[in-house]
Order: sequence, then structure tokens, then C-alpha cells
Amino acid sequence: MNELSGYVEIYFKAIDRKLPFKFGVNASALFCRHYGVDLHDIASTGIFGTWEDQNMIKPPDAYAILVMAYYAYVTAQRMKGQSEEFCLEEFLEICNEEEKVIAEFQSVMLSSKILGFRLDGQKEDVKKKAES
Repeated sequence: MNELSGYVEIYFKAIDRKLPFKFGVNASALFCRHYGVDLHDIASTGIFGTWEDQNMIKPPDAYAILVMAYYAYVTAQRMKGQSEEFCLEEFLEICNEEEKVIAEFQSVMLSSKILGFRLDGQKEDVKKKAES
């Protein structure tokens, strides 16, 4: 998988190994199902914070980011033909032992693609066509 696909493996001290995560449309769909919202209403969960115009008035909800990360873990496991080893509550406790894990999840999540678009609004680097 390429770096824009939202795939990452992160080491967790509490279990002394890496876990895979695949952020994208599948993880987002599972996340939305968990919250009972449609994909186009994902922002209502607080995962991106609360905004007025261009100003963030409330930061992203840490719990929502962790729930999304859990579903990214579930997605990565299923893509490998394996079931998840941890329930949401166990996963949250594993994450609780780590420093800066929310920032790492948030970075990967925002740079991943959902249906061809990056959530952070950045465009892929496009190679210039050779001039004739």
C-alpha cells in the first residue's frame, strides 16, 4: 500500500508489538455506524472539532479519534483476512498507555483518502507533463 492510502503500523508498549491501521472509507463507514450518522455527517461526531468560518472553536474530540482508529485497526485486520484481537474497550486501554498516539492517528487519518479525496484538503503531488 502506498503512503496516501491511510495505512500505518504503530508500536504499542502495552502489548509490545505493532498494530496495523487502515484509514479510509471502510473505517469511516464503521465509525459512522458506531455513532449512528451518515458518512456525510461525520463532522457532527466532533472528530474534526467545531468550526465557525475558518476558526476552530472546539478541538477535535479525542474519544472520537480513538474510535476511528479502532475501526481503522478492524479494517486492516479484515483486509488481512483476520478478525480483530481486541474489543473497543481493550483497544482504548492499550492506547491509554501511549504518549502522542492521538496526534499520530489524527495525522494519518487526515492525510488518508476517502473516495479519492484527502481529508486534509491537500492535493497529491502531480508530476508535470513533459513539454514537447
